[in-house]
Amino acid sequence: MRKAPVEASNETVVYIPEKGFVKVGELKTMLAKEVKPRVAAPAFLEIEKAVVKKVIEKGGKVSRFELLKIKNDVKKEKGTKRGVTLSRLLKDGFIARIKVPGMRPFYAVTEKGAKESGMVKG
Repeated sequence: MRKAPVEASNETVVYIPEKGFVKVGELKTMLAKEVKPRVAAPAFLEIEKAVVKKVIEKGGKVSRFELLKIKNDVKKEKGTKRGVTLSRLLKDGFIARIKVPGMRPFYAVTEKGAKESGMVKG
């Protein structure tokens, strides 16, 4: 197994061209002030709700291909690379996979998904 790299102690002195000789502890505090806060990615629940709304707008019944297209469109709208997977939508109970003999499987919005997305009251 590979060992984790050893971190320098706060008393170690390092040379930084713009700042000169600085102790590691002081350098850490200086750099911590310069760090910009990360932009939070849209919550998964928000993305799930948006996907459900689009499925309802399409008639409430979509193929796997259409569902994946909707999911990717929502990710583009929200401006995020992260998103929800099909299995997460199924596991969280927002959509259900339905297989009718003689037909290809399709996905429909569940009661929970419709209520949580705000498309249906009750």
